[in-house]
Amino acid sequence: MWSVDIELVAQWLASLDKDSQAQVIAAVELLEDRGPQLGRPVVDTVSRSRHRNMKELRPG
Repeated sequence: MWSVDIELVAQWLASLDKDSQAQVIAAVELLEDRGPQLGRPVVDTVSRSRHRNMKELRPG
């Protein structure tokens, strides 16, 4: 199982409405469970990132 540390976004997460919070939490839990195997539509590659193979989490 993967461990995902979301302490840095806790304040942002708390500022979201309840539905958005639930979507973000569900996406993070999927990422925690599947790790780098998680793919689209929940995770996708960031185009033109200066960091090789940068990914973004797409809740909702």
